[in-house]
Amino acid sequence: MRKITDIVQGKRDPNSVNLYIDGEYYSNIPMDFVVEYSLFKGKELSEDDIKLLDHGRIRSKAYRFMLESLSRKLSSIKDMRDKLAEKGYPYSVIDEVVAKGEEYGYLDDEEYAKAYVEFNSKKKGVMRIKQELSARGISGDIIEDLEFDDDSERENALKEARKFSKGLDLNEPKDKNKLIRHMLYKGYKWDIINYSIDNIENIEE
Repeated sequence: MRKITDIVQGKRDPNSVNLYIDGEYYSNIPMDFVVEYSLFKGKELSEDDIKLLDHGRIRSKAYRFMLESLSRKLSSIKDMRDKLAEKGYPYSVIDEVVAKGEEYGYLDDEEYAKAYVEFNSKKKGVMRIKQELSARGISGDIIEDLEFDDDSERENALKEARKFSKGLDLNEPKDKNKLIRHMLYKGYKWDIINYSIDNIENIEE
């Protein structure tokens, strides 16, 4: 058995404490761990207690990483799992952290997908957006329920085609195919590509 020899409030973070076990510094842990794990000076800890405390400490660190990451950029559940895995967190911790993120609404694939569409719809076609969402782990059901404005897509596609085709002669098959490949890469459907080409001013009637 090991014994807690001191619990000192953290200086940099008042919501944390420095825990000392057997007279040696163990770790800085969140203040709420004191209540969650019933920690107090003089308490004896078994190896299982230590393992449980270690797991909680790692979970807390992973949770902070998730919140800091989300404060900079929204993330799908799959992307967040990948980020946590890249940081070396065990899968058991990742499962707990992601579940908590979903519970509190920090991770929501449906809301993420809607935000992704809003942010990308002016510069990418529907097909490209759907492919990218799928790659980010968004379910097919969520993707199929997304709403896209066909008129806006046509308008944005035309702007993109006009911008890309500057300096091209679309009466030349090579230049026209170059534009088509670019529009396909951007994720626009054939009918929208044809609409855009038909409406570009530098095509000769």
